[in-house]
Amino acid sequence: EDIATGSVETSEILDETILAEDIATGSVETSEILDETILAEDIATGSVETSEILDETILAEDIATGSVETSEILDETILAEDIATGSVETSEILDETILAEDIATGSVETSEILDETILAEDIATGSVETSEILDETILAEDIATGSVETSEILDETILAEDINTGAVTSSEILDETILAEDINTGAVTSSEILDETILAEDIGAGAVTTSELLDGTVNNEDIADNTINLKTKVIDSLSVINGGTGRNFLADEHILVGSDANPVKAKVLSSDDGTVVISQTADTINLQAITVPVLVTSDPAGTFNIPNIMDGKTWISNAINYGDIAFGDIIIGSIDVSLQGCILHAYVSQPNVIRVAIYNGTGGTVNFGLDVGLRVFVVK
Repeated sequence: EDIATGSVETSEILDETILAEDIATGSVETSEILDETILAEDIATGSVETSEILDETILAEDIATGSVETSEILDETILAEDIATGSVETSEILDETILAEDIATGSVETSEILDETILAEDIATGSVETSEILDETILAEDIATGSVETSEILDETILAEDINTGAVTSSEILDETILAEDINTGAVTSSEILDETILAEDIGAGAVTTSELLDGTVNNEDIADNTINLKTKVIDSLSVINGGTGRNFLADEHILVGSDANPVKAKVLSSDDGTVVISQTADTINLQAITVPVLVTSDPAGTFNIPNIMDGKTWISNAINYGDIAFGDIIIGSIDVSLQGCILHAYVSQPNVIRVAIYNGTGGTVNFGLDVGLRVFVVK
């Protein structure tokens, strides 16, 4: 009470001597406080309200660990930079509230993903590369219809089981590329074959049976030379018009004689008069003619009146004309009475003329009588 109010100035106060109890509650204004001199211990717990805090001035280090509760946080005001790395656990995250934009690119590892929970809509178009795909795990249902182009298919890797039955049409097949091994046995029917296009080389040896041949359509040129065995392929006999004999049997020692288009005739060679001698070996037939005298009947051959022939004399007949007689031919003559020891000789006196001479060497006269029959034979 000795000191008047306001009478003590800063110069009268000894430094560091004013205590908290020397200062009346509410008597220290901001103008009395030296900037930057209030310390944490100068402020009573709970005495600083929001009105005393300058906007945007509270720093992280001003807030005690664990002292900020949800009631102090303005809704929708916590930013990513407000949250310490690794400080948010699953218990702080409301179920179903993390959005795609909440997750940093590349920050989700396989250990954070629950097995079997990634759906198609979770994967961005084009974001899965071959390195992310486990070998042999893509199934048919994983591939969208029409999404695989030729550039995605490794050459020579499409197998028969990869192609749906009936899925390949003519437009997908490169011309001239279907091989025999590409076609299933029995798969090609008549309707798939273009008329007149099957060639001989298209037909397997022995593949065409009689049921495939239209009656009456096999021609001679369709049959290869030397392929038909008549012994086993011809029923009954082969007609003459087709090159056969028209017979099923031929007797031994017979020869074949043609009879127009009729079956050949089997005949035996024979000689009724013995003028032909027939013999044969294993592979030949020999015909040998035997010379037979030809009786000359041309005038004046026939009957002669031979006069008496004196001993040592010769009678010569008139000329007996016969065509095709030449020197060297054999002439045989005889009379129908006894020669009585005389010698008869027939000869060619000139071409086509025969004469008969009778020589009497008996020692006496010989008389043959009238109408003596003379026969002359020619052997060529």
